[in-house]
Amino acid sequence: MAMAGSLVLAAVVGFALLFLLRFLRNRYCLFVRSHLLLDGLVLTPVATQQVALVGHHDGVDVSGVVPAAEILYKIESHPQKYFLHSRSDGPISAMVNDLDAPHFTVQLFLGDKEIWCRDVLRHDALRIRDSIENLRKWAGAPRTGDKTIHDLGFLHI
Repeated sequence: MAMAGSLVLAAVVGFALLFLLRFLRNRYCLFVRSHLLLDGLVLTPVATQQVALVGHHDGVDVSGVVPAAEILYKIESHPQKYFLHSRSDGPISAMVNDLDAPHFTVQLFLGDKEIWCRDVLRHDALRIRDSIENLRKWAGAPRTGDKTIHDLGFLHI
């Protein structure tokens, strides 16, 4: 009977250690994926669910340490406009260049104040969205919006 009790205790301790290891691994992965380097702004998670901001927006210094739950984003998609115009290398290259143009506007907010805004390509918009969501998950904050609504803007490509 003592042998069975010690086996059960060892299994419970092993399960608890496995659970703790998995929890710490997930937190570390969120921490690593939530670093965000943008043109003119750097977001880095720091201890106790806060984020360090370094950068300027419209000549105003936005640097400081703020709660990660206050970082919000907004992504707007712009439909592609296909138009042919003459260029020295022909209309086909003009259409290809129009497809390579930025079609998404990404805005980052700190509360009500805008701290970063750029027109970006689809890949960069997805990267920014994922980093902000990972940062908010790491801080234990709820999502900034419904994922299906955010993804609707990406369907036109």
